[in-house]
Amino acid sequence: MVLAASIASFPARSSRASQSLPLSFTASQQDDDVVRVNTDLVLLNATVLDRSGKFVEGLKRADFHVFEDGKEQKLASFSAEETPFAAAILLDMSGSMETRLTLARGAAIRFLDSLRDEDVAAVYSFDVKVERWQDFSPGRDLPAKVFGLHTKSMTALNDAVLRGDGAPS
Repeated sequence: MVLAASIASFPARSSRASQSLPLSFTASQQDDDVVRVNTDLVLLNATVLDRSGKFVEGLKRADFHVFEDGKEQKLASFSAEETPFAAAILLDMSGSMETRLTLARGAAIRFLDSLRDEDVAAVYSFDVKVERWQDFSPGRDLPAKVFGLHTKSMTALNDAVLRGDGAPS
């Protein structure tokens, strides 16, 4: 019923099934009307954190406002779900990171600690080459070898991003 009401609110074009139907169609299927609807539906994912970096739970539809070109858009649907994700941590080992490497490692550790049981992460470092230190896994510890890495002078960021695209299916 809800689907029918939604469809009725859109301009629809009805047409009878034609002679080009596959042979597997029965006579009763040929009598059904076909309804085509053109609509723009955009899926938005949102992660909401508080000032401490913790996930905010219990949010409702009224807590969200979506704007396009300054005009508020109607939310057609709303659901709060916790879905697993895969993330790749890319540690920049270029010379520009020399004074910030400890900070970057600390951020990586905090990120890994915040993952849920069903989330997976991979760890890569990059300078002139890309090194994989941990493949996508539920492991929550930064691999020990990463703590022995030192910065170098060049970077291969684009190669690191391309190498990190092998997320598990």
